[in-house]
Amino acid sequence: MISSEGEISLWVGFAGMFIPFLWFFMEMYKQEDGKKKFHVCTLMVNGIAAVAYLVMASDYGWEVVAGRQFFYVRYVDWFFTTPLLLLDLCALGRASQDTTNFMIGMDLLMIVAGVIGASLTGGSTNSWEDYKPWAFFGLGMLFFLPIVYNLAVSIPANITGASAKATFSVVSMLTVGTWFLYPVVWVLAEGTHYVTPNVEVILYTVLDLLSKSVFGYILICSHAAIEEALFVDAPEETAPLVSAKTKN
Repeated sequence: MISSEGEISLWVGFAGMFIPFLWFFMEMYKQEDGKKKFHVCTLMVNGIAAVAYLVMASDYGWEVVAGRQFFYVRYVDWFFTTPLLLLDLCALGRASQDTTNFMIGMDLLMIVAGVIGASLTGGSTNSWEDYKPWAFFGLGMLFFLPIVYNLAVSIPANITGASAKATFSVVSMLTVGTWFLYPVVWVLAEGTHYVTPNVEVILYTVLDLLSKSVFGYILICSHAAIEEALFVDAPEETAPLVSAKTKN
């Protein structure tokens, strides 16, 4: 079970999500209609995460799995917030609807595989039972690979605007980097129980703040990039046909 250090970390997580949520909310209302797309997605990410952290800090949203406190509400948070983060990234990179839908689908499968694996860990003497969590972990990593490829290779190759390309490079690498560290914490915490629940909570809180609040701050402050991403090329106007007069 977590102690006071873990509880403090959860309250810090709540504040670190809720305060940026308020700022994103105020920034959204400064925008004209039709230019709030990124603000809405970003504030929803932090709003959902703030609620999840408030639940955990209030000593709810957990069960005991193999004698260890397991915060399942964290996965509920990720199930809703990570697709919104990908929506931000895909919109910034002007990815196709097919690419966007595919990445969100892989993301949801990844989260589901992770929570199933975490709920099966620990305490068994049967060798096959011991391997079941890792089978789901491996499946989740498999679902993660197409997301990494699209964020690191496919989408950046097609971005034309200089500001959008620069901002996408920063926030996509922040996303890929932090999302690569989540499985590391999973292995150390839910997977092997190597670290204490306090350390687990602290590590996840840091990663959540980086991948949500810091991500959102960088994106919302990148006004030129948002303008480029929201700009839609107008169709070329066709000049009226003028019939030529023939000389007699």
